[in-house]
Amino acid sequence: MFNYNLAFTYGLIGDGHTDHSHDELTSNLVFEINGEWRDQMQINGVNGSNSGGNVIYFSPGITLSKAVWSLSVSYGRAMTNLKGLQSKPEDRMIVQFGRSF
Repeated sequence: MFNYNLAFTYGLIGDGHTDHSHDELTSNLVFEINGEWRDQMQINGVNGSNSGGNVIYFSPGITLSKAVWSLSVSYGRAMTNLKGLQSKPEDRMIVQFGRSF
């Protein structure tokens, strides 16, 4: 199995680099590509016909941060290239709350 991720961000509010205030609200648009490649399973040296392939999620989202708190929301649309008969992954929504220390 091999996982891969690529992300781009675009600042909407605040630059996130001000030294005079750590309480500035910042907001970023985020576009991610998250993927997983799996090799075919082998049983007694024979490749399983219903295993292996790629799953890629195209995941746009937004991140809001203020002081030590952050909130991120993204929606991942699944695109697949699976071999044989396999369960198709569903789209996913991810919500993250964070606090830095």
